[in-house]
Amino acid sequence: MEISYKLDEKDFVEYNMFHFKHSKTVKKLVNSKYFYSGFFLFLYLLISFFSDWEPAIMASYSTFLILALLFYFAWDKYYYRQMKKNVKKLISEDANNGLVGDQKMIISEEGIKTVNEYKKSETTWAGVNKLMENNNYFFIYIAAYQAYVVPKRCFNSKEDKDNFRNEIMKNLKT
Repeated sequence: MEISYKLDEKDFVEYNMFHFKHSKTVKKLVNSKYFYSGFFLFLYLLISFFSDWEPAIMASYSTFLILALLFYFAWDKYYYRQMKKNVKKLISEDANNGLVGDQKMIISEEGIKTVNEYKKSETTWAGVNKLMENNNYFFIYIAAYQAYVVPKRCFNSKEDKDNFRNEIMKNLKT
């Protein structure tokens, strides 16, 4: 099976965001919001319990309550927005020869071969870890944080996408 497609910087931003949202490590970091929001709420309650209930004092302590709510409701949105911004900076920082532009992928019984203007790469099926996908892309992982990015827009039909997925999955199981 052979497919041709074009990748741009947006495709790599999407890959990184997909990876971050599915990474166990990143999920732990994002879920730290529960600890911090609980911590600030605990401080608020502790101070409230041991202090006089004077309005001026309680207003100043309400900072802890506000921080608890901010961490709980806004932390993950803030974190992913910052990650996306940083990925865009990294991608535009230097020449990305071979990452963007026209790509050709050849899938055979031996593995996956990619060719573009700057490089050729081959990965045997033993080196392919998993196939993941979202609505717009297939991600063929060859390492914990490295994957072939195949946009679904390069397929002409749902049947072509299904054939591609089936071909990858068939070879992953062997």
